[in-house]
Amino acid sequence: MWKVIVKLLAVVGAFSLILAAVSIPVLILVVVSSFMGEVTGWHKPVARTELPGTYVANYRFATEMLVLGEDGQFTQVIAVASSGRVVTTSGTWQYKQGPKTKDFIILDGAMTVMDGRRKMIPDFDDPAKRAKCMPGVYRSSGGAPQIDASPMVPLYKQ
Repeated sequence: MWKVIVKLLAVVGAFSLILAAVSIPVLILVVVSSFMGEVTGWHKPVARTELPGTYVANYRFATEMLVLGEDGQFTQVIAVASSGRVVTTSGTWQYKQGPKTKDFIILDGAMTVMDGRRKMIPDFDDPAKRAKCMPGVYRSSGGAPQIDASPMVPLYKQ
């Protein structure tokens, strides 16, 4: 019985040492991240007045440009790299902020060019497939707003 307890204490002691060794780098990372957040402002909410402007996303197969107007209108341009085809649409946008939810933008009539597997949707330009899109709005590490319209490829403000 004592041998089992001694082995258990040895395992717990080793685990505590590992935990302490990992905790110090994690603590340093948290302090540095907090400092960088203060310097860059990435943690601050994005105000609606900051959103109007031009955003660009570069996919492997296309480039997307989204222009948000101050009047609540948007223009979206997608240029397909392989064919040179350029498709344009427009619609309206609204910004929603919530104290307990992430901030997001509603793009009514937008095209979705990339699926969840990072592949191009072949008929992304089909008008029947345009709908309300609600991507998240965040502040990039540089402090500028960014829109997460497609999985893993945000639209960065220019």
